[in-house]
Amino acid sequence: MRIDEKSISLIAEKLTGAKNPLVIAGSSADNIDLIQAAANIARGLSERGGKPTNFCLTLPEANSMGMTMMVDDGNTLGVALSKLESGKAKKVIILENDLFRRAPHERLNSALEKCEGILVIDQIATQTTEKATIVLPSTAFSEHEGTYVNYEGRAQLSFQVHQNKGAALPAWKWLRQGQKESAEDVIRLCARGVEGFAGLGDLLPELNHLVSGIKVPRQSHRHSGRTAMRANLNVHEPKQPVDEESVMSFSMEGVPLLKDSTVLGAPWSPAWNSNQSISKFQEEINGSLKQGHTGKLMLERTQSGQYFNPRNTELAPLAGLKLMTAYQIFGSEELSARSVNIQKRMTDSYVAIAPEDAEMLSVEQGDRVSLGDTPNTAIACIRTKIKAGTAAVYFGDSELDRHSLSHSLVLTKAEGGPAAQGLDGLIVSDLLEQGY
Repeated sequence: MRIDEKSISLIAEKLTGAKNPLVIAGSSADNIDLIQAAANIARGLSERGGKPTNFCLTLPEANSMGMTMMVDDGNTLGVALSKLESGKAKKVIILENDLFRRAPHERLNSALEKCEGILVIDQIATQTTEKATIVLPSTAFSEHEGTYVNYEGRAQLSFQVHQNKGAALPAWKWLRQGQKESAEDVIRLCARGVEGFAGLGDLLPELNHLVSGIKVPRQSHRHSGRTAMRANLNVHEPKQPVDEESVMSFSMEGVPLLKDSTVLGAPWSPAWNSNQSISKFQEEINGSLKQGHTGKLMLERTQSGQYFNPRNTELAPLAGLKLMTAYQIFGSEELSARSVNIQKRMTDSYVAIAPEDAEMLSVEQGDRVSLGDTPNTAIACIRTKIKAGTAAVYFGDSELDRHSLSHSLVLTKAEGGPAAQGLDGLIVSDLLEQGY
């Protein structure tokens, strides 16, 4: 896609005239050139304006940055698959990950078939758990304490919200059976043993803020009606669960910390009985918290650096349409796609193309099309604002093998019955009306 000089000048004028410009890029397009170009723009604005420019790089998942910081050239997924394929590794442990979202299905099937044992630890059933020799249940994100490193490299502590009533355990506990450790012990171990994570221990709560060692309640005093919640079973309230690993308790009993503490159990202030009272715990409206922990930056920020040199390589003509990835609010995220209510609003996988390309391919709205020389098929979605020569593919909830497709996509009309959900849940403003 080429932009004319007039449009470039207009964009530059608007950006340089902005009081607080923000440049956003990310990894969804799988194109490092776009990220480097965005960084160059942010640097240029900063140098021209004489002040830092806001620059945000978005990532696909909650802990993508944390995982990336742990990876080097010797422990990537590609290296692991090569070891399985060559026989150098015979057994594999897969930790809370559906590998069929990460690599071509054919290669994964081939590598996993050569394994003598496959141990999968996960909280949901996936294509990967179907290949497992043993599956161990892990707790959900709300059922254990842990840390996340967000898109800006800020490590944050996540407290457990409620207990798991089944046999599931935090994944680290399955891997460290026999060790008498708490989540905080593991965090300290990670801080000492993993390069770049030395500041992780700073996230842990300061125990000197506790009043006489009494824990901080997870529930507010407005939770006093909890006896009625179980009255149909027993009018006598049972003992509240005990949390041996956290500074917080699974009850309303305890002493809430109200000032200068690194723990904020729940925002509450007199005359404010909702989360709107959060403003009472901030330096200013929407400002920094006076209580709680805002996290620890794990990436060092410096003023040094230089512009990235653009690659002036001549693009080879494509054999088909240029492949782009399309995302949906309802369905593109792995966990929420398991919700029944979200599933009612999801669409089937589709490929969005321009009317000119649809006419050339003799494809109409809702037809099923084959994607290249792979077994993948999707619904044709003709949209008026899609650039001719481009195919935007929505892969659904891992319905299609995205890693088997090249950057150039050849579409052909395919035989097939009507889709389960079709495009009924699609929310776009440029859908071509063809009586579909």
